[in-house]
Amino acid sequence: MLTPDFCQSKWAELERTSAIADAGSGVRRKVRPLLLQDCEKPRFLKPIQHLDVSTQEAFENLYPKLCRELGGTPSTDELSTNRTTLPSVKALPKRYRMPYRSLGRNFAGRVSDIWKLDDLLNKGKTALVEGVGVVVGTGGLGKSQLAIEYAHRFAGRYPGGVFWADADQGLATAVNQIAKAAELELDGKLPAQEQAGALWRALGAGQPVLIILDNFPANESLRPWLPVSGAIQTLVTTRRRDLSGYERLPLGFLDEHDSIALLSGAGRTFGQEALPLVRRIGGLPLALELMRNYLNLQPKLTIEELVAEMDKLGELKVLELFAESYSDELPSGHQKGIGATFELSWRLASAEAQSCLQVIALIAPAPVPRRLIRQTLDIPQEGPLSDPIDKGIAKLATLSLVDLDEEQDPRAHRLVCAFVEKGIRPDDSIRQKAIAVVREELSRVTNEQDTQAYEELEKVVAHGAKMSAAGAAQPETSMDICDYIRWHHRKHGMYRLAEEFGRRALSIAQSFEPGHPSIAIRQSNLALVLQDLGELAEARDLLKKAFKTFLKKFGRGHPHTKTGADNLAAVEKELS
Repeated sequence: MLTPDFCQSKWAELERTSAIADAGSGVRRKVRPLLLQDCEKPRFLKPIQHLDVSTQEAFENLYPKLCRELGGTPSTDELSTNRTTLPSVKALPKRYRMPYRSLGRNFAGRVSDIWKLDDLLNKGKTALVEGVGVVVGTGGLGKSQLAIEYAHRFAGRYPGGVFWADADQGLATAVNQIAKAAELELDGKLPAQEQAGALWRALGAGQPVLIILDNFPANESLRPWLPVSGAIQTLVTTRRRDLSGYERLPLGFLDEHDSIALLSGAGRTFGQEALPLVRRIGGLPLALELMRNYLNLQPKLTIEELVAEMDKLGELKVLELFAESYSDELPSGHQKGIGATFELSWRLASAEAQSCLQVIALIAPAPVPRRLIRQTLDIPQEGPLSDPIDKGIAKLATLSLVDLDEEQDPRAHRLVCAFVEKGIRPDDSIRQKAIAVVREELSRVTNEQDTQAYEELEKVVAHGAKMSAAGAAQPETSMDICDYIRWHHRKHGMYRLAEEFGRRALSIAQSFEPGHPSIAIRQSNLALVLQDLGELAEARDLLKKAFKTFLKKFGRGHPHTKTGADNLAAVEKELS
């Protein structure tokens, strides 16, 4: 491997001299120089042709030749050409953001869909995956799970990187997630769309890249999100049907054959005797996954006995309420059967698991840090073999009621959350405690000595954003949560996101009576972000209003008044 250091090393000189001396007379080529960095070759190597591998592209092109010269067979990790089977799971590229694991052998029923998806991406650069109902994520084989499996099984197509983004959290958050994973610095003062453009240009200049925009939101145009050029392919999962002009892959519910295959999976194997159960569930992948794990944990239970039990459960009022509320998201005519599936899984969960799931369902359908669950339930940390939180989450994962991300934090499917909220109806005291815990956790941003908060709060922001917008928290709590999120984003240099939550906090504060100090504080906080962004005129106007309120309420000597005056003076100086 030719580099300046190698060519100047006495030990390397000894090595190569020994290698040549040991070569027999029948060896045609004992030494093959590879140029890793530009350098002056040693005199005795100059007659030997070298291979230039100084760039990744050059190495990839020369690898088959080099491999054959060494007596091996090149492995290009190419996909199988058999489109009746799933490609095997591949290693992700060096740069990636993929919070979720492949289901491996447990992924069934979407073989043709995953190949169609690959065709669509290679044909049109952008593919929309639609679904009938909410069949994404945990334990299911719907839109999000299909995207997860595609990323893991077709990773070899995208050496430039595979990046998963939570599109339902907005463009600015998605761009930040991808840029951070790709180790790219963006100007946080630019509008989100301009940041996206800079990100796509940087990623598109190299090897092929896959971007996954999961759960694309309603009432938003897709075009500003998409790369316009370069080697980037974009996979979008969405419930929407109004996005036209892109390659589309509508997902339906599984047919009876694929449903039985999924129901069998690891553990027990079923045949035609499972049809009554499959028909009761209606081909909803999530419900089939839940039922499969239920049957595996009840090895003596027959299909006939299980169907009879579901008939009884179908009479429960809570299942009727769930079925009515989510009739548009479930297979028509199968709502009660699916509700009964959730109920059975719930009953099989331990007390610790049920408590954990109630907290998870009340926060957000995103990975929940275990410490939030622990604090909400007020359960101290115990030994690794006896900790109730760890045991409860492990049980939920076994039942497929939650999935675990790469940090082993649980995430529940939206329909599971809905069932718990609608059917189980957690006590409001748990909801309020969860809100208080999220607020307290986010308040860590104000402690400059808490160095871990800088990274640890990334996962909490999504939960705080949901709680502040859901109307479950008191206005003052919602306002504080938004303010802490503003603070967090400002620390990270994400000024546009900081502005968004600063405006949210101010909007909530406007519900107080005119002249309330909470309004002035949020006016001042937003003004500081606007100052960062160079929007000085609006910052000055907000600071004038805030200073007037502070002066009236607290007088000239109060810290709020002094700080308000200093901030206003700084902005006016920049304007002059």
